[in-house]
Amino acid sequence: MATIQISNFTERELKQYEAAMMNRHDQKAILAYAKKEGRGEGILLTAKNMLKDGLELERVARITKLPKEQIIAFSKA
Repeated sequence: MATIQISNFTERELKQYEAAMMNRHDQKAILAYAKKEGRGEGILLTAKNMLKDGLELERVARITKLPKEQIIAFSKA
């Protein structure tokens, strides 16, 4: 939105605009976090399936770039 338009806002409109911008920022942050968490869980599930298929732990860790301890803990869950 152009600065000129914002500068013409009433105090109430400015507060509503700022609240909407904060809400938009929060939604983007939540979405980014959810994507990151989803990827992480997907990698852990892939590692678990790789172990089930007989791949060695060291190879799974190298491919997924996950610590061996994390793979072991997740595969037991």
